[in-house]
Amino acid sequence: MKNNVRLNAQLREQTGKRSVRRIRRELDQIPGVIYGAGKQAQNIHFSAKELAAALADESTYSRILTLNIDGQGEQQAVLKQVQRHPSRPRLLHVDFLRIDMNKKLFMEVPIHLHGATQAPGVKDGGILSHHLTEVEIQCLPADLPQYIELDVSRLQLGHSLHLADLVLPSGVELTVAVADDEHNQPVVSILKPYVPSAEELASEQAAPEAKETEVIEKGGEEEESEK
Repeated sequence: MKNNVRLNAQLREQTGKRSVRRIRRELDQIPGVIYGAGKQAQNIHFSAKELAAALADESTYSRILTLNIDGQGEQQAVLKQVQRHPSRPRLLHVDFLRIDMNKKLFMEVPIHLHGATQAPGVKDGGILSHHLTEVEIQCLPADLPQYIELDVSRLQLGHSLHLADLVLPSGVELTVAVADDEHNQPVVSILKPYVPSAEELASEQAAPEAKETEVIEKGGEEEESEK
């Protein structure tokens, strides 16, 4: 477990839409909440700039974070939810879950592919297709990995690697059973490139001529209507 991300936060006494809007607009702060571990939830807020910088790092979403709230001591937590504006690059709210070092966490962590350029299927002209980019795991906080690495360097054209092919670190388990094909989802495949048939190629070559004729006919109709 790596734990070198620290965030400063302030307690937030006021709640409600007006309050959080003022916090965002006037104070350039992002509202949030921290809860869990059998303790009372606390409404907090962060520097928008500091929080945005932390969230720009992918590992922030799958590691233990240290929150320093108003200088009252540090609390360890994981990021559970980030709310963003639907059409603007703006943070709206963040949720943090306090951790108990003796209780298992359920977290989604990214899957990193290794050896893609060495894969025989890629060298043969295949297209690498990602089916899953992250996976849910369970583990104690001390065992939480920042990502799961999957070696695809031997993947052949037309073949796939599945959840059961993931090599998990010690103490880490998937939250779903992968004993049967229904749950053993594909993670990555190398697809054969699509090659159009002779009929499709002939149809594509003929299509521009038909479109050109149609445009000429429409042009004649428009000239008549203008008159």
